[in-house]
Amino acid sequence: MLGGKYINETIKNMYDHPIISSLTYTALGVKRAFDDIPSSAGGLSFPLNKPINVAGKEKKSMNVLIYNFDPTLAPPGKSLVVVQYPTNYDYWHTFRQDIARYQAEKDRIANDIIAGLEQRFPGISGQVEMRDVATPLTWEHYTGIWRGALGWMSGADNISKTLPGLDNFYMAGLWVNPNGGMPEAVMSGNHAIQLICKNDKKTFVTTKP
Repeated sequence: MLGGKYINETIKNMYDHPIISSLTYTALGVKRAFDDIPSSAGGLSFPLNKPINVAGKEKKSMNVLIYNFDPTLAPPGKSLVVVQYPTNYDYWHTFRQDIARYQAEKDRIANDIIAGLEQRFPGISGQVEMRDVATPLTWEHYTGIWRGALGWMSGADNISKTLPGLDNFYMAGLWVNPNGGMPEAVMSGNHAIQLICKNDKKTFVTTKP
């Protein structure tokens, strides 16, 4: 946006880090409570007897997040089930101009995911009432994020929130903190405000809503 006018080698090096790959994200609304599955933020992992194909890659295992602990996501007796895999943006970019082909590929992945879940949860195929597949193109379309990525890989240095030679300018968002995700983006806004307060010689004060 600024034509590269306010950068130097230090700033360039800050952005020379690998990014977190985007995801193929399959969400299923299932008429099943999964009362026998303990709640876990990390999900349940299991090997697949028959591998599945997701975005051109063979997957021999599956990690499933079962939100049976959150009553806001599904009615009683039902659960939201999510399966996600890292994916390649370039693979999905080839579908951009062919909506029918794109939808067919998402449908195929959803079918493969359900078939994989069937290996661990017999009968689940007939219990799926809602299905939705998001891809890097989805993240890109709704958020505008570059390549549908999730931010910088862990270990990247915090990106400078100011630029040399440009006064009263502060950056916040996904690309100024490592690890990616909404929490990092929100936190970067907090950091930017702290910098503004420091430069204006004002006390930074937080309040609870």
